[in-house]
Amino acid sequence: KKLDGKLVHSFVVVPSAAAAKAACIRAKELGFRSLLLTTYLEGESREAAVVVGSIVREIVSTANPISVPCALIASGENTVMVENKNGVGGPSQEFALSIATRIDSLSQVVAACLDTDGSDGPTEFAGALVDGLTASSIRDLGRDAFSALKTHTTTPLLEELGDLVYTGATGTNVSDLRVILIGRNAHQ
Repeated sequence: KKLDGKLVHSFVVVPSAAAAKAACIRAKELGFRSLLLTTYLEGESREAAVVVGSIVREIVSTANPISVPCALIASGENTVMVENKNGVGGPSQEFALSIATRIDSLSQVVAACLDTDGSDGPTEFAGALVDGLTASSIRDLGRDAFSALKTHTTTPLLEELGDLVYTGATGTNVSDLRVILIGRNAHQ
């Protein structure tokens, strides 16, 4: 915007925990107990998803550390160590595909894995939305989730499933956001 011939720059300054805290509030409004796991989720995406997926399984099996229906929320900055220069995907898509393998066959479990800026890695997608049926859908296609994770080719597989999320550029980049909803009747 121009003001008296001078260019004015505007910046939105939001703490990285803002998106996670807002997700907790919204989950409660929707009737889910919410548990903010961390706002410092770091490390390799697919490995972080294994840990979060283990917590989901614990909740479904034992109602520990929180009972259903619940929302697990985490934010931070995950990474992907790319060995395959032809791979297409990003940290949120890798987290989504990895957690899909961990929540395989769990009914009423869904995971939204998103970059708040609307662009996951070099892709136009913000991330992906997966559930307890995603891994079996991959097998039904004759595909292998672990191979896609190893070769960092998550975008084509998630696109084939219709699980990618497109938001467009949001103009805000506060963190990667992971929201896992576990329904009242979740079971293995």
